[in-house]
Amino acid sequence: MRYKAIFFDRDNTLTKANPDKIKWRNEMIKNWSGKDYNVDYDKMMELFDRAGYPNSGLKSIEQEMIFFKKYYEELLKEHGVSENLEEKALILFNELWCNDKVLHDETIEVLEYFKSNGYKMGVISDTSPSLQMSLEKLGLGKYFDSYTCSDLVGVMKP
Repeated sequence: MRYKAIFFDRDNTLTKANPDKIKWRNEMIKNWSGKDYNVDYDKMMELFDRAGYPNSGLKSIEQEMIFFKKYYEELLKEHGVSENLEEKALILFNELWCNDKVLHDETIEVLEYFKSNGYKMGVISDTSPSLQMSLEKLGLGKYFDSYTCSDLVGVMKP
């Protein structure tokens, strides 16, 4: 028996950051803090630590939701926001969590090609438990036979 399979990464392969959500986030933070959004990768990792990202990764959607609410609080604190912190963090969470990605223009065409040619497809991503949910929200659930996220399996992909 011959198998044909292909695995994709989610971020920057199937999806990219939604520019409208980035603009919205930046405007909200500037509105609340008077400061421009300024978080590079290293600062984001510091904020993850401050928000309590577990060494073993996030193991459930519920744990992920709790973490990201705390992350948005830390992000706002970093920008000097203190008034109504939990409320504002919840606004960010509700707008951005599992809702901040868009598809690359060619994503559907590529997935249709592989599906129509008999490939089994999966996603392997260095991410948290919402991987499948985030792709299903974008209409991609029908394409994938498996989802593997680093937090649930306990290893990062090389």
